[in-house]
Formats: sequence, structure tokens, C-alpha cells
Amino acid sequence: MRPTKYFLPLLLISSCTLALATFATDDTNAPATPLPAEALKLGDLFRGETIKIVQQYNDAIRNLPALQQTQLLALQKKLQEGGDLDGYLAVAAELKRFTAALKAEPDPFERIPEMPESTLVTKPESLRAIQDQYIKAHKDKLDIRDKREEDMTRSYITQLENVKTDLTIKGRIVDAISVKKEVERIRKGLEDKSFVAQALSAVAPKPVTPTTESASSDASPTGKAVDWAKWQFDRTGNFTSDAKLFANPDLPDQLAIEFNPKTGKAHITGHCEVEQKTVGMYDCTWFGKAIQWKVKDLAALNATFVLQSKEIATGPSAGPKAYLMLLGDKGPLGDALDVSLMWPDATLTLTKDADANRCTLCWIQGKIKKTVDLPASGSVRVLFGIALRNTGERCDTTLVMQ
Repeated sequence: MRPTKYFLPLLLISSCTLALATFATDDTNAPATPLPAEALKLGDLFRGETIKIVQQYNDAIRNLPALQQTQLLALQKKLQEGGDLDGYLAVAAELKRFTAALKAEPDPFERIPEMPESTLVTKPESLRAIQDQYIKAHKDKLDIRDKREEDMTRSYITQLENVKTDLTIKGRIVDAISVKKEVERIRKGLEDKSFVAQALSAVAPKPVTPTTESASSDASPTGKAVDWAKWQFDRTGNFTSDAKLFANPDLPDQLAIEFNPKTGKAHITGHCEVEQKTVGMYDCTWFGKAIQWKVKDLAALNATFVLQSKEIATGPSAGPKAYLMLLGDKGPLGDALDVSLMWPDATLTLTKDADANRCTLCWIQGKIKKTVDLPASGSVRVLFGIALRNTGERCDTTLVMQ
């Protein structure tokens, strides 16, 4: 579900005026340009409201499975008390199937994976009514989400059109063309019903995809000198949200990770098989893989983590979720920055305060910051991890450090 980004010299001669007019009317070959600040501000507000709508939808459907199980149990009891053995057995079979389906790997082509059309019964009618009611509850909540998002998207398009008009009047033709292209992209999302995904991708900065490997140990894949290249890579290992247990041999080994310490590129894949496990004296959830570095020069605590995810979290209580945290000799330094990956792109940053002994962890798109006090001396460990929470969730996330 997401947020992308001149000026023309105004020469007082008629030939340039004519060229500018030609360029403004034929923008098909115009180079891609960043969106102007006016549009970026609107896009940030639009995406923020979209995230709220999607989260509210996820919250609304989260309790539907439990309610369905309760209704099946109630119907089963009613049929038993009425002496309807066939009906009782049919409901018992459906309850068993439905519960197993909730824990199974979801079919990505099914809108409601736990209730595909092939599982709908004809008898008893009371059981079919409960199944239909479950499907309708999902549809009603989805329709509400889509209607709210559609209304907001149309309003966003109107606001962008006003910005485009204003930019044109001011002679900022290249900026106006950029806004025009954004309007066309969002409007297309309305036409093909992908407007929720379009909304979440509105004005998001696109990750830089490296094309060549840097030969310098102090350079990122883009060739720019970076502080993270000075970090001492420690290891990758199994991870849970309790960082004290990083690489503990008793943690579930359910995700695969490929990481190149020289380029700062990683790929984490797999699916959730374990929702909860006791490790040592701790009851743990959120299992995955993490990367750890040791940093001796605290001034070098600067990095950008650009994430692209093919598998998207359905809400803040679902995975995949990314974690970024700092650890000292005695454990975590402050709170971790944790971000549910509910859209394709996410950017996390780690920034050392040049004037104080502290560091800021930030999720750019969500505008969430956490400040961590650093130790007066010694080294610090940086831990970046991705974890899943619920059985069947999948992860396919790439990382590019900048």
C-alpha cells in the first residue's frame, strides 16, 4: 500500500517563450521530476489518512473469526439440544475446518482465505446462513473502507488540480506537469480499483536501486561515502522482539536471510510457523531474522535502511514488522523502533546527534522518532530485524543501506 519526488530560466525573448509554451503542451516526453513542496504536503496528509482508514478496517475485521467460531459453537449446541445429529456433525466439521483454515497458509487469490466458495454448504440452512453472514460482514467492512478511501481520493485529486492550476499561473510549468502526472496516476487507481494501494504509495520516496558495487569499503552501493560502512559486522541470527535473546539457539529458525556486509544489501524471506514459544524464562512472540553490527566510533551511528516488501502486513498486530534498536553492554538502550510493513516501501534512519551523546531512530513515512541516550564510553551494537507474528504470514523483504 504508498508515497515519489527546476526550474526553467525565464529569458525575455520570444523564442524561449515559444519553446516554453511548446514544452508545456507536449509533456509526453518530459523527464520525470520531483513533486513540488505543495503537492508533497498534500500527499503526506493523504497517505496518513489512508493509513488510518486501512488500520481501522483491519481492526474491524480482526474479531470476525472469533465471532464466527462463537456462532458456530452456539449453533452446534442448539442442534444437539434439538436432536439433529446430521446438523450437529456438519457444524462440528465446519468448526474444525474453519479453525484449521485460520492457521493455514492463506491463498493469496482468495479474498477471504478461510471461507472460499468451495467450502459453502447447502445443509443445514442455519449453517449456510452463518457462512453467508461471515462473508457479508467482510464485504460490508471492505465496502465501507473503499467508499471512505474513494471519497478521500477524489478530494485529493481536486486539491492537486488546484495546485496544478496555481503553479501554471505562476509560470512553474515543470512543477505543474509533475503534479499533472501525479493526478493521472491517482485517477488511474480509481479506475482500476487499486486506489488504496495508490494512496499508500502517494509521494513516497522511491528506494535507490544500486546498479554497480562500490569498490570502496567506506561507500554505499550508490557510491556515496557512508558511516555504516565503518561498522564492524557481527553476524546474522534468529531474532525475537526481545533483543536479549538474539541468536539464541532455542529461537525458531523460520526465516532465511541473505546479507552482504560490504554492500549493505539483504533479502529476508519465509513464512511464520511459530506464533509463541518459551525461550529460557521468557514467553516470546514475533520471530524472524536480524543483522547485528558493533560500532566503536559512536560518531558513525548514521545509516538509512530502505526496505521494499512484496508481502504486506495486514495491520499493526501482524507481520512482517521491522525492528531497529541500539544495545549496550547491559542490553537495549531505550525503546526499539518497530514498524509494521503495511505498504511496499519503508525507510528507517539512524542519526547521531552531532552536539549531544544521543541518537535518533526514525521511521520517515510514519514521522515517528525515538531518541536513545548513548553510553559515555565503550561500543554500541546496532540490531536490525524483521519478524512475523501469526501463523501463515509471509515475508519477502529486501534491504538497501544508504
